[in-house]
Amino acid sequence: MSKGADRITVGCIIMASGQGKRYGGNKLMALLKGLPLIDFILRATDGLFDRRLVVTRHRDVEEYALSLGVKVLLHTWPERSDTIRLGIERMADCSHCLFCMGDQPLIKRESLEKIIRAAQQEPERIWRVEAAGIPGAPVLFPQKFFSELTALPTGEGGGYVIRNHPEEVSAVAADSYELLDVDTLDDLKTVEKYL
Repeated sequence: MSKGADRITVGCIIMASGQGKRYGGNKLMALLKGLPLIDFILRATDGLFDRRLVVTRHRDVEEYALSLGVKVLLHTWPERSDTIRLGIERMADCSHCLFCMGDQPLIKRESLEKIIRAAQQEPERIWRVEAAGIPGAPVLFPQKFFSELTALPTGEGGGYVIRNHPEEVSAVAADSYELLDVDTLDDLKTVEKYL
C-alpha cells in the first residue's frame, strides 16, 4: 500500500463458493502439486492487502484457510451475486476491494502488485488484469462501486458493473496462463503443466 495522506486501503475477497458442478465436486480442495487448489491464491495474496477474506460455502475450504490464518465467511447463499454482496459488506470501510477467484491458481503475485500500484496512481478507476487483449480476473473496484456490487441482479458478478461503466475500466498486463481457471479435471491437468 502507498504511504501518506492519500493512502488507499485495499481489501481482498477470495471467491470460493462455486459448487464445482463441471468438476464433479469441490474443486477448491483438489490437489495440485500436492496442495489444495485454493492454496495458490491464498499464498499469492498473502501480505499484500489491508484485509483479506475467503467467502465460501465449503467447510473444508474454511478449515484450510483458517489453518493459514486467513479470515473466512462461511455461508449457504446460492448465487455468485450473494458471495459478492457478503464480501463487500465485510469490506465496506476499505477504499478499494479486489476480487480474486479461488480456482485461478496461476495468478502471479506481481500481477496483484501491479493492480494495487495502478489503483494508487488512479484510484477512481476499476482495474483488472488483461492478457493479449483478453480481460480477466482479478478485478479491483473503488468504493464508489460498492453499492452496485451489493445490489447485483441474481446470478450476476462484477462483470455486470464493468459492463455498466466500460469507460471507467483500465487493465494491467498479465501473462495469458494467469487467466486460466479450473472448471474440470482436464483444466487441473492443464494448469499443472505451468507449475
